[in-house]
Amino acid sequence: LAPQDQEQKGVKGIIYMGARTTGISLDRLYIDVGYLLGEPIYGELAQLWKRVGTVSDKAQQLVSYLCDGVYIILWDNFEDLLTSDGTITDEGVYAFLESLLRQQHGIKLVITCREEILLPVGTYHRARFIRLDKGLPEDDAITLMRELDHDGEGGLLNAPEHQLRDATRRVFGIPRAIEIIAGILRQDPTVSLEDLLLDHDLFGERVVENLIAEGYIRMDEKSRRVIEALAVLHFPVPSVAVEYLLFP
Repeated sequence: LAPQDQEQKGVKGIIYMGARTTGISLDRLYIDVGYLLGEPIYGELAQLWKRVGTVSDKAQQLVSYLCDGVYIILWDNFEDLLTSDGTITDEGVYAFLESLLRQQHGIKLVITCREEILLPVGTYHRARFIRLDKGLPEDDAITLMRELDHDGEGGLLNAPEHQLRDATRRVFGIPRAIEIIAGILRQDPTVSLEDLLLDHDLFGERVVENLIAEGYIRMDEKSRRVIEALAVLHFPVPSVAVEYLLFP
């Protein structure tokens, strides 16, 4: 949640909401918009939430507060709010999205999602879909690989460019796969990028899943336990929660 200078940026405010971090809901959006706009709007929105009856009316009222400029709202990992056919499960979120697509306002809503979203009927012409089915360009992927090994401990910073280029091609420039390669090399000093590239099975059709499995196998027992604890918790937690879960 970050207010911006309108004259310099052309944007009056940015609100980030993640399904796996902050949560995405209409009541949370009321709070974040209130924080962004400050008093007396924060108090007005708090009273409005209590006073307005239907979810649809709450959504329309909130949109009306964001008509005096450009506001960017980002919803991340939105697939967590969808059914198998792409229907939005949260009534308030659906109402807010429908209000956005049917009213005039200054809001730019950006949604990241791994699945197709079923939008309200008659609103598809107001939405733009950008499908990210390709990885980074080779030069950008190589830059990322070197940046992930900023101190050279993983051997990527000073690795021959032909090896880095080969690796980025084999993972199709997928940033997540590049991150995993860097993680494997940093945690296991006995293996080099050249060693990984010799394992052709590793860079098969399901390259990201293969690399994740390889990284897990190469972890020590304590690290595996931490990963298992995080998998059980499923969402970001303070380190004390992991310590409690792993306590004998």
